[in-house]
Amino acid sequence: MDVAIEKALRTSRPSDQEILQLIQQANAKIVQSGKGDGTLLILDEVGKFLEFAALNPEEQDVYFLQKLAEMAARSGKRPLMVVCLLHQGFNAYAEQLADATQREWEKIAGRFEEILFQQPLDQVALLVSSALNADVSKIPSNLKQEAELSLATATELGWYGTSSSRDTLRRLQHRLFPLDSMVLPVLVRTFQRFGQNERSLFSFLCSHEPFGLRAFSNAPLKNDTRLYQLADFYDYIRTNFGHRLAVASYRTHWNVIESVIDARNAEEPLELRVLKTVGVLNLFTTEEFLPTEGALSWAVGGMSKTEQGKVRSLLKKLTKARVLYFRGAARGYSLWPYTSVDIEGRLEQAKRAIPKIARIAQAITEQLDPQPIVARAHYITTGNLRYFDVVYCMPSELLHAASSYTTQADGVIFVPMCESPAEHQQAKSAAQQIGERKDRLIQLVAVPRPLSYLQQAVLDAQRWERVQSNTPELKDDRFASEEVQLHLQEARNRLQSQIQDFIGLKRVSAGSTLTWFYKGKEQSHSSGRKILSWLSEICDNVFNEAPTIRNELVNRHNLSSAAAAARMRLLELMFANPDAPDLGLPPDRKPPEKSMYLSVLKETGLHHERDGKWHIGLPEGKEDPSHIAPAINKIWELISRRPDSRVPIQEVMDTLRRPPYGLRDGLFPILLAVVTIANEQELAFYENGTFLREVGKDAFLRMTKAPERFDIQYCKIEGVRSELFHRLAQILELSKSSDRDVELLDVVRSLCQFVAQLPAYVQNTKRLSNTALAVRSVILEAREPVRMVFHDLPEAFGFKRFEIGKVASTNEAQQFVLNLKKALDELKTAFLNLQERIERGLAKEFGYGDRPANQYRRNLAERAEQLLVQVTENKLKAFAFRLMDEGLPDADWLESVGSFLALRPPSKWKDEDEDTFDRELENLVGRFKRAESVAFGNGGASKATMGIRVAITQADGSERQEVIHIGTEEEKILKQLQDQIAAVMAKNNRLGVAAASRAIWAQLKPVEDS
Repeated sequence: MDVAIEKALRTSRPSDQEILQLIQQANAKIVQSGKGDGTLLILDEVGKFLEFAALNPEEQDVYFLQKLAEMAARSGKRPLMVVCLLHQGFNAYAEQLADATQREWEKIAGRFEEILFQQPLDQVALLVSSALNADVSKIPSNLKQEAELSLATATELGWYGTSSSRDTLRRLQHRLFPLDSMVLPVLVRTFQRFGQNERSLFSFLCSHEPFGLRAFSNAPLKNDTRLYQLADFYDYIRTNFGHRLAVASYRTHWNVIESVIDARNAEEPLELRVLKTVGVLNLFTTEEFLPTEGALSWAVGGMSKTEQGKVRSLLKKLTKARVLYFRGAARGYSLWPYTSVDIEGRLEQAKRAIPKIARIAQAITEQLDPQPIVARAHYITTGNLRYFDVVYCMPSELLHAASSYTTQADGVIFVPMCESPAEHQQAKSAAQQIGERKDRLIQLVAVPRPLSYLQQAVLDAQRWERVQSNTPELKDDRFASEEVQLHLQEARNRLQSQIQDFIGLKRVSAGSTLTWFYKGKEQSHSSGRKILSWLSEICDNVFNEAPTIRNELVNRHNLSSAAAAARMRLLELMFANPDAPDLGLPPDRKPPEKSMYLSVLKETGLHHERDGKWHIGLPEGKEDPSHIAPAINKIWELISRRPDSRVPIQEVMDTLRRPPYGLRDGLFPILLAVVTIANEQELAFYENGTFLREVGKDAFLRMTKAPERFDIQYCKIEGVRSELFHRLAQILELSKSSDRDVELLDVVRSLCQFVAQLPAYVQNTKRLSNTALAVRSVILEAREPVRMVFHDLPEAFGFKRFEIGKVASTNEAQQFVLNLKKALDELKTAFLNLQERIERGLAKEFGYGDRPANQYRRNLAERAEQLLVQVTENKLKAFAFRLMDEGLPDADWLESVGSFLALRPPSKWKDEDEDTFDRELENLVGRFKRAESVAFGNGGASKATMGIRVAITQADGSERQEVIHIGTEEEKILKQLQDQIAAVMAKNNRLGVAAASRAIWAQLKPVEDS
């Protein structure tokens, strides 16, 4: 037997069956040894075990008592008697359980015979007097007399009942000092109903509780010392039982009592003592302690007639002021008016209307806390605010939720709402199947205990809600309405507290009853604090490549408008002043972008000084205090691993969001800008498929708003591409600077800028060679720099593409570059050629031969000026104005004349505009000459030129004429020609003249054609 007991004691949790067997064996041994005829087993403080079983049904089964009772009932010739000591009824411990569970407890209680023990008041008085052990000889005579009269009054009022011995009470009346005899019956009844009977009584008598009898007795004994009265007991009740009374206030009206007394600003202490005395007596709705005028005058005023008179006057005054309400001689005074609502009856009706809850999970949906949980320790150490979404679901939905849930959070905690032990097991089985997702979202499962244990709390809340919503009389009864509202709120609070006990994810100090799973494995965590610590450990392990950046403005997913503006200003400074200390930020000011710079760029070393110059990029060496290198290197890896291919910015962003980096969206543009600036000449950006020739803050602003529209490309140069690239740099006159080499994007940018800066005429004309047209088309339509330089341009000249890893001869690269240079030169001179054609056309039509404009413009201006005197037709007059404008340079003058004739500046001409110019020039110059001829005939002459009108008429009547203007600068040439012609004509005067006239006729235009 001893061995079996020792074995059971060594077991951490012996089963119920093992304990029952030990009791049965012990009983048998006692009988067999002759030490007794049976066993009396007394279980003290059973109430504590019942409370534990009610709160933790999965750990302690109350059916143990039923098995114990059944074993005792069948003990037969070896009797086993079991006595359980309780301070209240068995069922009282099951009040917060579901109705079905309460009925089960009632069945178990039925296995025991309930024996109520309540001592008569004279016996209680004997115990109290023994405990007080007062020295009667030292009690003042006036207090002895008051004790005698007080006992007589209380007995006459029936407060001591009919079973108490009056003789015994009279013998004890002085020994109860300093307790007023009117207090003792109320005292005993209070502790029976709201406390633990004698235990609470002796605690009141002997302990140092506030407002207890011992505290009252500490005052020195004087002639004016009074007894401990009901008003004093009110203070004790409020301090030590107020919270318990408030729970069932609709039975005691405690909340009303307390609020009325607290709200009354008493003019004198006696008034407050009257109210407190009424309040204590109002706790009992039976007629045993009626607060009548006689009872109150004795309980407050004592044997003093004067004081009793004052009490009666106060009762009238307080009643008139509607502080007290007199309900007749049968009911006495009350602190509240008569209530028309039977709250307890309405609650019983609600219980019948709502007997049970079908699905507790649905009933408590609004009480569940959906707020995410932050990994605090991880946030403090890394600056990264990581949080977990909390998702409540049914056990049957757990696997689907785990596979389909999407979120911006770093993790998610699934809480399956289990209604029964079967669903609890189902949830645990499903949790074991949840492993790691492809996107590496952290998934945790917290399985609570079955929610069936919350049924009573849910029922209480719903029943009080029904009482409130289905009792229209409440609107006319303020006290009843406040009472119902109070109990409804208490029921809701109690439900919320129990929900937190079951599913409390944020209770730091309390123990945890949740069963946790991570990657399919069950985890053991005993408290809320350990759970929070565990979440941070998970984040530390999962996001082990995340940078440590302590800046709440930018290290987050969603930035405020002010923070976003500060980030854009920082990006602008990064592109504008990368070589300036602190990016040029003023040292005497502290705008928000400066804090971002210090934490994201300066502290991490991304903006550092090297060889006396400031650079943006990863610092040299192994020092990385902020652990920023993994994120930067990953961005570069994603971009550079696919040379010549576009990489969506959104793809890079999504990768950096996920473990092991967990980069926040607010930081990504800054880190991408670092990579861009450090590798500026090797990266190309595209927006909606279009190559961006310049990348700066404006492009990054658009990128932060719509990253899905942007791509990035790594332009890799090696092999024959390198040879080709360097030759292109030479023909484009790109030279290496002191701080960096020429890169591919320099070449691309130069080509694109070259074509973009060409006049619109050159960009549109088709009057070019086929190769020039092809080169222009490739550059204008270019979408990718690598494709343009190494694919499309070579194909325009008939060469193969220069691919990475493919063999191509150096000679091919050289020949391609020479052809490209010719095509570029052709494009470059195309507009100059057009201007030359305009210049030659004007010279030809006005009779200046092939002379350049600077040799005939003055002469032509004088002719136009002379013509303006005679001409009134608008178009010819405007043409003359353009011709006579000598203030413009030659190129601008040609542009002006061409714009007038073709109605569009030559720099913007299309090919058909040049044809229009030729036609209009011939037409207007003809009109100009005819008008000029008429003006000459009228005696017009130029001031600075010599005009000669030559006209020849043949015998058939045909005539040709022209006015020829000769400038003074041409006089020398003219004189030489004149001498030559005169020498020829001198040899044969008559025939010479005829020959000269025929030559002149051939040079002149017919009059009718003009």
